[in-house]
Amino acid sequence: FLRATIDSILATTRYEPYEILVSAAGAARTDLSFLDGPAYAERASVRFDPEATSAGRALNDAARAPWAAYCVFLEARCLLLQPEWLQLMVETFETHPGASMVQPEVVQCSDEGELRAGALDHRQGAPAYASVWTWPYRAPSELAQVIDHPGCHGTYEAMAGTGTCTFVRTDDFLRLGGFDAKIAGLRAVTMDYCVRAWLLGAPTIVDPRIQVHLRGAIDGPAGALPDSVHAVLRTAYKYL
Repeated sequence: FLRATIDSILATTRYEPYEILVSAAGAARTDLSFLDGPAYAERASVRFDPEATSAGRALNDAARAPWAAYCVFLEARCLLLQPEWLQLMVETFETHPGASMVQPEVVQCSDEGELRAGALDHRQGAPAYASVWTWPYRAPSELAQVIDHPGCHGTYEAMAGTGTCTFVRTDDFLRLGGFDAKIAGLRAVTMDYCVRAWLLGAPTIVDPRIQVHLRGAIDGPAGALPDSVHAVLRTAYKYL
């Protein structure tokens, strides 16, 4: 999946300049030798941490790259098939200078076969636009839910991003404290960051014009229930 993600970025993106940084925290068994090939050497590099650190810490470290004006945090299951996706992201931040994050439309698609730009028949579920705490409360395993319909046709504010793909302006992301390294799970750590940023006057902006395709379900493998409960309680205790 990682190679397919990088290949989609290199083949599609029509906005310069950009670089790809692979954060391989604790991924000693992951074969990254393909990055030594000529097609990747000029664009992609690896930041390897032998410790199995949290996703939040790994992404915070990646965001400290001195050349990055913006950071796009992607799961390795993502595919970028929209040539103008990066340009649209930058334009949205310029239109909303107070935003802490820009959240695209996440299109769930098949993880089998070749996926081509415009091949929306590969969808296998509703798109995702944002994430919110579940209310009213139903069960310990249902602490957050994905919003599967856009709030409007244009950009709008939302509670939090999905965690699958996160667009941030680097200086603002670090100024707001980045991700909480003690929280497990991409959606939970994204929710925590978005709540903190909103309380500081920097909301999450959803831009449904930008599409990121995701192989498989938005939730991915089920996370540990204690981690989910801990994340919600930690965020609520710190900020609410």
